[in-house]
Amino acid sequence: MNRNQPLLIILLFFSLLVPALAHGEADFADSILKFDSRVLWIGVAAIAILTLIGVAFQKRLSVKHEKIIFVGIAIASLAVTGYMIGLTAYWVDVSPVGGPVHWHADFEIWICGERIELPQSRGLDNKVGTPFWHHHNDDRIHVEGILLSLEQVNLHSFFEVIGGSITNTSISIPQSLPPNSNPLTYSNGDLCLNGNPGTLYVFVNGELIENPAEHIPAPFAIVPPGDQIKFVFDDRSAEHINPSLGEAP
Repeated sequence: MNRNQPLLIILLFFSLLVPALAHGEADFADSILKFDSRVLWIGVAAIAILTLIGVAFQKRLSVKHEKIIFVGIAIASLAVTGYMIGLTAYWVDVSPVGGPVHWHADFEIWICGERIELPQSRGLDNKVGTPFWHHHNDDRIHVEGILLSLEQVNLHSFFEVIGGSITNTSISIPQSLPPNSNPLTYSNGDLCLNGNPGTLYVFVNGELIENPAEHIPAPFAIVPPGDQIKFVFDDRSAEHINPSLGEAP
């Protein structure tokens, strides 16, 4: 092994490790909508540039120059890592639940007696929504990350990130993946196929709730006790609707 090879191994290690960490942090930050990634990318760019210099000029570098490049990479890596740790500590401190969460809620959507399936994700990512707030083609809401406010995870927010919307009197269901989701909207008073006006009902664990847009899923990873949520737009009254998942309303 010549004298340049240990340095190149270290250069390549940092050039692969830190961007991977930065990418994960950027995804995580995007999910909570409060992150400026410029500091991370400046650090990653510095590491990449120093790595390229080390590789391109490996045969011409003196020992002094090798040390300068190594110190530069080490400083940039420590700065990026320290920033990530500090920012995460801040998020944990301001979170209303004191740290990361991993909650689930199962759901179904029924429109005038027909069960509606949401658009399916594509590719290796296998999620619709954000890293923090999504579904995996599994009729299950996933909340994974650090909350800055409980309002971040109400049902209005969930429908918004998957390309639809929900209010207390209407539901918009995406027909394709966001950003061009082409949602279909059903509002109280709209007619079902039989010509009768429908009403939006949302049942949580078998109970009708009054403000579905503001509902926050129960803080559990396993369902049950995590929420079972049934969205029903129907021309019947609430007392004539079956609120249980897995069965027609």
